[in-house]
Amino acid sequence: MVALLTGNGPKAMGGAELQLDLLGRELRRRGWQVSFLVGDYGQERVQETPDGIRLLRAYANSAGGRSMASTVGAMREFWKALKDVDASIYVTRGLTGQAGIVAAYSRVRRKKYVFWFGKNSDARYGVPWLSGLPLTERLPASYGIRAASAVVCQTEQQRELLRKHIGRDGVLIRNATPWCEGTSIRESGGYALWVGSVQPKKRPDMMLDLAAEMPDVRFVMAGGSIKGHTELYHTTEQRAAELPNVDFLGFVPFAEIQKHFRSADLLISTSDGRDEGFPNVFLQAWSIGVPVVATCDPDGVISRHNLGFHCKSIAEMRGAIGRLREDRLLRHEIGKRAREYVRENHSLERVGNRLETLLKGLLGDGSPHRDDEQDRRAHA
Repeated sequence: MVALLTGNGPKAMGGAELQLDLLGRELRRRGWQVSFLVGDYGQERVQETPDGIRLLRAYANSAGGRSMASTVGAMREFWKALKDVDASIYVTRGLTGQAGIVAAYSRVRRKKYVFWFGKNSDARYGVPWLSGLPLTERLPASYGIRAASAVVCQTEQQRELLRKHIGRDGVLIRNATPWCEGTSIRESGGYALWVGSVQPKKRPDMMLDLAAEMPDVRFVMAGGSIKGHTELYHTTEQRAAELPNVDFLGFVPFAEIQKHFRSADLLISTSDGRDEGFPNVFLQAWSIGVPVVATCDPDGVISRHNLGFHCKSIAEMRGAIGRLREDRLLRHEIGKRAREYVRENHSLERVGNRLETLLKGLLGDGSPHRDDEQDRRAHA
């Protein structure tokens, strides 16, 4: 969040951070007061962006692999930061032990708390004996998703998982993406683009296996290392260097990634659909008319709206890539449908309306809000 909001910070980000950045800015544009509690990366304790979003340094980053929720001092510091921001609504995205702390604080202070799904496995993480979280985080995480005033899901599949594992209903608010003018429709000659953090659920090894079987196709990979998976990052980087048709770019800032989408014929996704949420890279591609070839298909949108190809094997991906690269008209038709789908379902205006309706409902006030009213603060 620090890097996205200020331009300075760790060279890493994921879909959750991107969505909170986009929607936080949209809420601020609509007049809401918006704050972010962030870790300590050496920045000032309180910062403010040019558009008036506050960043508060909430706690020191954990050391030695320990989670924030397992460190008493960090929890105390975090609790104080929650009090200092004095929001009416608190939001976390992605289930960790931190969710339980925010939920407990909100219950004690009679505030509203929203838990927002980051990935499908968050539903299992809410069940201690099914969770893949560290043992010290499992009970707080379970409390966090169960005690939330509202649970927001990215997809209908996540709503079903929430009902199955937690026994409660969720609010569907799809991911947002900025509208992009112009398209990427071009003559053949572009590359196949893969974008994502280098971690097991993204299966970068599968992407490299695909590239090894298609030596005549140029592939470009962009993605940074994340905590706990640095070895996979280095392995991926080394293996990519051994393939002459693969360019491995490492981490690319969000402000710079769009030019790579515009130069691509298609987007490749090798993510495991069981744990993935709704990949933001799909929206980035579709918003400029780039088809997607993917091993995951959240809510079946690729297949139902014909926005690319949903593949179950490397062999199917080879065939899909070949068709798209050889048929410019097919790419154009898919790209046109993709842009229309994004405009109708994922625009910042449409998603912002749904989010604002939820927030106003939690506050018990359906009337327009004003920036100077202290009880209209939103915090993410």
